[in-house]
Amino acid sequence: MKEIFKFFWYTFRTYANNNDELSRDGYMKFNISIQRAIVGNQLSDDDVEFNAEVDWEHDLRVYGAIDESTFYDVLFELIENAVNFADPLYYTAFAWTLLNAIAGTSLLIPY
Repeated sequence: MKEIFKFFWYTFRTYANNNDELSRDGYMKFNISIQRAIVGNQLSDDDVEFNAEVDWEHDLRVYGAIDESTFYDVLFELIENAVNFADPLYYTAFAWTLLNAIAGTSLLIPY
């Protein structure tokens, strides 16, 4: 999983500060992208932004800052909350599909 999570990190790392911690704006773009890729337009823009803001505040309280390692934890939790896959293969396939949706790519799952 760490391999694919690195791709997610590289996608949003441009929003990191000098300490290599994701800024609030970067976190919001990341979180909103994940939500949109999972639920599409089932939620309004206001609801998606509200959810992202709540997650940002929660993650800051829990982690203090969103560096690369913490980003992986946050991403794992977001995906875990969205899917009900006990099988790591399905989880990984979902994560690759999610990355393709967010980054606008068509990377093949490396199996």
